[in-house]
Amino acid sequence: MGTIINNLSKTKKLGEILLDAGLLNPTQLETALAEGKKRNLRLGSALTALGILSEDNILDALSSQIGLKKIDLSKLIIDPAAGKLIPEGLSRQFKMVGISLSDGVLTVALSDPLNVFATDALKRHINYNLDIVLAKEHDIIKAIDFVWTAKDISKAASYQNVVPVDNKNFTG
Repeated sequence: MGTIINNLSKTKKLGEILLDAGLLNPTQLETALAEGKKRNLRLGSALTALGILSEDNILDALSSQIGLKKIDLSKLIIDPAAGKLIPEGLSRQFKMVGISLSDGVLTVALSDPLNVFATDALKRHINYNLDIVLAKEHDIIKAIDFVWTAKDISKAASYQNVVPVDNKNFTG
């Protein structure tokens, strides 16, 4: 099983992770923090909005530092039943989506696993063991839309048609 949510609360802040990885200098961090405060954005969103880092840069650093697997949701077949285990409002608010359920473990894709509010809400609402993976925010939003609007399996095939999700590939 991959990294469980409880381990994430002991992780450094995103700014520290990016500084340690050499992807950011202190001036860029301060600029992004100020922009985030001004526009009510979390640090990762501010960094991408300013063009300082790409979402891939941020997810790669998080993956490396906290041991979460980064996945490409656009190449996976998502199980809508797993997606619906997380209430729609919670999924949309915190940009998270259940992608598979296997052997009592719900695999959940997040773009911001350091958001304590998101991980706490997930723990309160889900009665499964959780395996967290990283994915791009826009892919998560598309997956949420798919989960909550797909009426039949033919829509699933047209949305994503490459590789079924296999939890064995998510060990971090």
